[in-house]
Amino acid sequence: EGCLSVPGMRGEVSRAAAVRCTAFRPDGTKFVVRAEGHAAGTLQHELDHLDGKLFPDIAFAGRLMTSESFELHEKERFFAYANELRDRYPTAVAFEEVDDAGNGLAVDEVVLQAELTWTGSRFERGVEVVVGSDGRIARVSPKSARLGGVVRLERKALVPGFVNAHSHAFQRGLRGKGESY
Repeated sequence: EGCLSVPGMRGEVSRAAAVRCTAFRPDGTKFVVRAEGHAAGTLQHELDHLDGKLFPDIAFAGRLMTSESFELHEKERFFAYANELRDRYPTAVAFEEVDDAGNGLAVDEVVLQAELTWTGSRFERGVEVVVGSDGRIARVSPKSARLGGVVRLERKALVPGFVNAHSHAFQRGLRGKGESY
């Protein structure tokens, strides 16, 4: 595992291969994130940050190393393991809608509408991101006039990303060092 908060270091840590966590949207409604494989590890890594932990704090004894040492001695083994995880857990992330009691509700997709959305070359207004039940971005399109099933992120910017995206920008925001628009 590596981290932008600990540049130049890698370490071997133990992570659950599948996790399920309840989260809250800005409007207070609950939803569930199920993550498997790499996404499960990434979610646990980011939750550790919120608990004030970094990967060196939980690395196996004798398994903390420099990036150079990783490249020379561990890279091949790591990528074999990473490919095995990818094949074993092809659905990295799935979202579930839940009621106030935490009971699952059927949902085919989640529609995110933010004030600004990164579309690949610039931030744009009037755009929505549709995430399928498999947790993958199904489409980025002009904002629709849907009445329900939409997560509205007022005064927020949305940056659709890949599964391994880190929340370091979020951590900067927690420390009052985030940008505003």
